[in-house]
Amino acid sequence: MSYELKPRTEAGIKFIDASERVITNLRNRASLSDQNSSIDADNFSDMRTSGVSTAFLPQTCGGFGLVSI
Repeated sequence: MSYELKPRTEAGIKFIDASERVITNLRNRASLSDQNSSIDADNFSDMRTSGVSTAFLPQTCGGFGLVSI
């Protein structure tokens, strides 16, 4: 299944860009983590570094200020 994300805000654009930068690495590491029922430390680090994990925080708190409509 494939979904096309269409951001409507600057925060949405930032989120999509950040996600696209890390998705390949996340996918490559996912299988082993799934088999071990664990979270890959490198995946978590990539999500933190890219901003994906804090996207819904306000910009004043270091997030993108993303809002779900």
